Amino acid sequence: MWNCTNIRHFQHNTQQKNLRYKQKSHHFIKLSITPRTHPKTLFTAMRNTFGSFGEFVKTHIECVIMLGETVNDTQQMDIEEESVKYRDLIQGNFIDSYRNLTYKRVFSLFWANRFHNNVTYVIKIDDDITIYLPFLIPYLSNKLNKTKVLECFLLIGAISYRNPRDKWYMCSSDYPFSTSSLSSYCAGPSSIMSADVTNEMYEATKNVPFCWLEDV
Repeated sequence: MWNCTNIRHFQHNTQQKNLRYKQKSHHFIKLSITPRTHPKTLFTAMRNTFGSFGEFVKTHIECVIMLGETVNDTQQMDIEEESVKYRDLIQGNFIDSYRNLTYKRVFSLFWANRFHNNVTYVIKIDDDITIYLPFLIPYLSNKLNKTKVLECFLLIGAISYRNPRDKWYMCSSDYPFSTSSLSSYCAGPSSIMSADVTNEMYEATKNVPFCWLEDV
């Protein structure tokens, strides 16, 4: 497991130094999954589908599940047991909740840069997204330029929600600008980044004010 002390200051628990990603010298793809809860059935489904592709056409693939902390002791015990068994769970020391998704996103960027820099692409997906790797791998392999890559569903002209009843409500402290239009941004469910972009994204978080909506 991995722990962070705040959104940009991280350290790891030395009990989990034998994660699977250290077994390969280089990975073409690292899949970073960000579930919003800790259901064991969901983890099992991921491992039995796209998470089962450890290698495809001589291409190394690593799948990790990014988690925060839970206040449920039984759930935490399950996480620790699965971490030892499957070696694919990465846990930060922030409470895992919907409004803490930005912490999880920045934590995953930090982890990819600090502990997984031997990778070509980092793919981030939510727990309600699935991908077809036999199609995606040839698509990425055929790219002539494997740097400066950022692929996502770009949202342009989205508005900020000011009604407290809205799911994506942002108060004035969340988004202290008079305009209702947000800057263009990648939709949160999925994205593909080359390793250099992952690093640039993490460095950019040092200069961007916190917003609980992680894609904004």
